[in-house]
Amino acid sequence: MHADECGLASARLTDVPLIQISQTPGLSDDDKRRTIEAVTAAYAEATGKNPASVWVTITEIPRASWGVGGAPLT
Repeated sequence: MHADECGLASARLTDVPLIQISQTPGLSDDDKRRTIEAVTAAYAEATGKNPASVWVTITEIPRASWGVGGAPLT
């Protein structure tokens, strides 16, 4: 998709909502697609932003790279 197709041609990049999701690996491609669709819809509804301007990324981080309470998740 080109910038002009999602309303970004004249918008400053600072005006573009970027939602970043970090999680452990395991989501299927279908799970990721549904998550991106749901997060985009919820954000657009809550803020009144055009859903086409909302960017969502899902980053899978290995469990050994997460820590809670001073200990890794693995």
